[in-house]
Amino acid sequence: MSTLIELHEVSVTFGLKDGRALQANHQISLKVEPGDMIAVIGESGCGKSTLGRVCLGLQAPSQGSVFFSHQDTSHDTSHDIWAEDYQMPPEMRLQVQTVHQDPFSSLNPVRTMYQTLAPILRYHKMTGSSRQSRELLLNLFEKIGLSPAEQFIDKYPYQLSGGQKQRVSIARSTLLNPRVIVADEPVSAVDASLRLAILDLMKQFNQTQGIAFVYITHDLATARYFAPAGQLVVMYLGRMVESGPIGECMDQPRHPYLQALLAAVTGTGQRASALPLRSLDMPDPADPPSGCVFHPRCPYATQRCAAEAPELLSITPENRHKVACHHHDNLLISP
Repeated sequence: MSTLIELHEVSVTFGLKDGRALQANHQISLKVEPGDMIAVIGESGCGKSTLGRVCLGLQAPSQGSVFFSHQDTSHDTSHDIWAEDYQMPPEMRLQVQTVHQDPFSSLNPVRTMYQTLAPILRYHKMTGSSRQSRELLLNLFEKIGLSPAEQFIDKYPYQLSGGQKQRVSIARSTLLNPRVIVADEPVSAVDASLRLAILDLMKQFNQTQGIAFVYITHDLATARYFAPAGQLVVMYLGRMVESGPIGECMDQPRHPYLQALLAAVTGTGQRASALPLRSLDMPDPADPPSGCVFHPRCPYATQRCAAEAPELLSITPENRHKVACHHHDNLLISP
């Protein structure tokens, strides 16, 4: 199976005005295969949006390598897009698209839906006339649930609801038949009653067209709904602290941070009482703790945690479930 995107020990560091350095991503390794459903979760400021920008080719890593490929060239160093003498081929860049968080600002307010989408088709020679573009877009609008399409295609953004605008944003991201879509909090600005419909629409494109999705969110419930058979990536302070099949990770969390997130969501008194965090405040990302970055908040922390950063290691024979915790074998896991 060809790898679409590969991140190999990627770190991203930003310089701050006060002279300090903020490491948004720290030695992240991730592969996106055709048809994958990957949910990236974590608190605000954990580096998940930076990870999404790296996958899109919009953010260069400070260290490590990023590979984009139509074929299985993930280990070909000539595809390191950040090499000084390398320019990513346009056809490769078109294979990765995005769905923005805010549908209100992602559409031009002075252009109709047709005026926004039709130029994309003509520029990339997917249609030969305005009539063909209109017919293609009418069919697409029917597929995404904007029906009858004739009533929506000539409307301006202000004439659509938030959910309708986000449907148009998803349609725009699929116009060029991408192989990967990075969706960064795509339902956070949409009414709660419409969130599942938007997630269902993205799942439909995954199932019918085989598009891989990297779904970035802070909402564990929507992550499990969106990718019930997919992969979970848990981020904390720029680090990947747990990853694996989403059902296994949520049913048997092996990192204290994921346990704490699940306790907050489920509200189960048993798990919450079993895992009292030592602090509710996240440390300063520009001045992370020594050793394990979670140890100031972790109830299982020992002197080893403060002195030695744990590696992300496999805890299953299949090498699918990985955890960065010195004490993952001793954690209390609620059924």
